[in-house]
Amino acid sequence: MLIRRQDPYLLLVSMAGVKKGDRLVQVGCAHGGRLAALAGKVGLTGRAVAVVPDSEAAARASKGAADAGVLVELETAPPTRLPIDDGACDLAVVDDTAGFVSTMASGERVAAIRELLRVLRPGGRAIIVG
Repeated sequence: MLIRRQDPYLLLVSMAGVKKGDRLVQVGCAHGGRLAALAGKVGLTGRAVAVVPDSEAAARASKGAADAGVLVELETAPPTRLPIDDGACDLAVVDDTAGFVSTMASGERVAAIRELLRVLRPGGRAIIVG
């Protein structure tokens, strides 16, 4: 009997609507596998950037990308100052699994959301997963 294991990130990738050629930014990285699943969809014609707050999150992001064989640019910065040009992204994903954003003070959270909107192109999409 063959038992097929479902991809745990299939729903996320589907909900995000990520597709080949997209320019993606993921803010936070509690699970390198999530980042890898999203980055794998943008392919070589797209761009995937992970913006993480610290070296531990950078290590998770790097390992997830390496394990999946996908290309991801890594940046270490706070979510209130994303090192990305205005309108440069088609899709922004916030990985809030570890409470990265939800534990912020209200004003800081508002600033982080404004940053997401700044880096999105007109008509771009944002999704927060936890």
